[in-house]
Amino acid sequence: MRVRHALVLVAMAATLLELGGSSGRAVPVAAIDAVHSSPQAPRGLPEFSARSTLQPHPQGLDLVLEGGGAKGLAYAGAIGELEAQRIRYRRIAATSAGALFALYIAAGYSAAEIRAMITERMPDGSIIMGSFLVVPEEFSEEVIRSSLAFSVLDDLHFPEKMNLEFLGILLKLKSFREAFSLLEFGGLVAGDAYIEWMRHHLDRGGRNLGDATLAEFHERTGADITMVAADVDSDAMLILNHRTAPTLPVVWAVRMSSSVPVAFRNVLWRPQWGTYLGGDLSGHRIVDGGVASNLPILLLLADSDSMVSAMGAVPDPARVLAFMLDEHAAVPGLQTLLEAAPQRAASAVDRHWNAALGSANSLIEALIESQDNFIASQFPTAVCRLASQGFTALQYDLSEQQVELLVAAAARSTAGCIRQLPPAVIAAAKSE
Repeated sequence: MRVRHALVLVAMAATLLELGGSSGRAVPVAAIDAVHSSPQAPRGLPEFSARSTLQPHPQGLDLVLEGGGAKGLAYAGAIGELEAQRIRYRRIAATSAGALFALYIAAGYSAAEIRAMITERMPDGSIIMGSFLVVPEEFSEEVIRSSLAFSVLDDLHFPEKMNLEFLGILLKLKSFREAFSLLEFGGLVAGDAYIEWMRHHLDRGGRNLGDATLAEFHERTGADITMVAADVDSDAMLILNHRTAPTLPVVWAVRMSSSVPVAFRNVLWRPQWGTYLGGDLSGHRIVDGGVASNLPILLLLADSDSMVSAMGAVPDPARVLAFMLDEHAAVPGLQTLLEAAPQRAASAVDRHWNAALGSANSLIEALIESQDNFIASQFPTAVCRLASQGFTALQYDLSEQQVELLVAAAARSTAGCIRQLPPAVIAAAKSE
């Protein structure tokens, strides 16, 4: 044990060599409204237009939106094409980033508005979504004293004051703060600012949906949306909608579904959120739906009594359109754009830490994508593949040009997928 602690100490000490590294800044929860009302408010966020043409309708398509983090920006192109063709939806089943898009679609936002919100630029030019993934710059002394890092130093019998000072120096380094948060809380960030950001947009334009439960959201919008999450303590997939968890706040359903492993901390189910399918989940740890079903097409195709009850309708395979983010399909023009872009320098510690996070993320994505690819192979006519090669789930430092290429490619792919659907289905799904 003493050897192990010594190795941890060496690793911590090595980070002192790079204290000049980058330090990201998180957006405080209280600053969300200030950001939007400030004269320096983010660029590109339009005022409300008329409601999106993508509306719920009994004859609409059953849509599936796969999880994928920043790659999910492709949905702005896919949804935009559905709008252009005046195609309506019946139900939406979504995971993670797909759940966020489903939320805003159901709230009546257009594809252009959703894209503007998600790629909203802060005064320093960064995308606001990326700011939700930055760890706090400070931790309380209580948290530091109860941490693994403090225990390691304490077991080596260093003076307590020295331990606190030493960790205080290390916590000035962004990479160490991320590692500290991951070890102590199971994720880099709590996601509070993400919740407030969703509430802000759900309340805009007189919607007043920021505090709505799933049942209230359905009643006010008429939209039938399902978000997928995973219950760590029950080893179970959660199908979150107004039938299964009526008193769960809609923003927390999205937060659960998009609890990206490593990035976001687990969500603990609160007693005031009520039951799930009549069962009490109080205190259960809920994580990203991608762990259970990243491409939840089976929710709309399974015909068991329990699934039909949870999803609210008998399956109709002919009207299912499942959007899948295909990492093996190249985005036209992206490689040329990247080759021309200047490369940003990073400190040695940041390079090593980012490589470690990248390896962990690659393993998680490989596990998820292998399952998605198998499921997609079973329903080839229902799956619409959107090119996302060259993009990663946590890549929220995208340029406007990168976003435009991703969105445009998705729009073209969606147009082709719509042509493959039965004409009678498309005709019934279209608005007048």
